[in-house]
Amino acid sequence: MILLTLAVSQSAMAQSVSKVELFGGYSHLWEHKKHVHGWSASFGFNANQWLTLVGDVSGHYPADETEFTRLSTTTFNVDQYRFYFGPRFSVRKVKNITPYFHLLLGVAHTRIAFSGTSSSDLPPTGPFPFSEVRSTNHFSGAAGAGLDVKASERITVRLIQTDYIRDAGHTSGLCRLVCPQGVRFGSGVVIGLGKK
Repeated sequence: MILLTLAVSQSAMAQSVSKVELFGGYSHLWEHKKHVHGWSASFGFNANQWLTLVGDVSGHYPADETEFTRLSTTTFNVDQYRFYFGPRFSVRKVKNITPYFHLLLGVAHTRIAFSGTSSSDLPPTGPFPFSEVRSTNHFSGAAGAGLDVKASERITVRLIQTDYIRDAGHTSGLCRLVCPQGVRFGSGVVIGLGKK
């Protein structure tokens, strides 16, 4: 009788795992005393009860910053995107509640737009407008954990996901605009498709 109960319980647990998980939600990045708003989305393929292969993408948009000097005014506009892939390990011991942790590796893409005016002490004195866009790509990694709570057969609420993020290759001089490390917080909704 006990063996039968365990078998039924395991079967019910197996049926509760979707083949594919689609996630979308809000993301908040905290880096070097800055708080940056953004979004996060991911695609997950459940290989089994505890292993999920994840593709993760996020975007964050720091507030514009303006720098004033005696002869110039420069405004910096920064967009940050990260593209990750890696394994997620879930602990499915409690019904409808799934803690997990993951290790993701990929690329951080940063776009910095400079615009403003510059003047000269010699004629012609200006001011003269200027603009420039620079883009960089760096190897990046994220290690973190989260907690999912199942709301229905297909809908799961991701209460919290927290990641430590580290980008390689950034120079320390750019940390005023873009820092090589930070903590990412997120929450949102997971939609499950198919059955394992």
